[in-house]
Amino acid sequence: MNAISELAHKELPPPIGTDCTGSIEDTYRPRTALGKKLLALRHAYIEGGGALLDEDGLEAELRNRRGGVDG
Repeated sequence: MNAISELAHKELPPPIGTDCTGSIEDTYRPRTALGKKLLALRHAYIEGGGALLDEDGLEAELRNRRGGVDG
């Protein structure tokens, strides 16, 4: 079995819940400068009124950016 088919059959972790606004910041500690920058940008986005997307919202956003095409 090659690596791609092994990954395709690997069990995925459960999705994060619909309330994704702050729980990761309580436990995640970035170790790199990039990680710190990305976490700061995420925090600024949420403080500015931005809402994080759940799985359905992300699919809708991708569909919208693709001109209504699923894929």
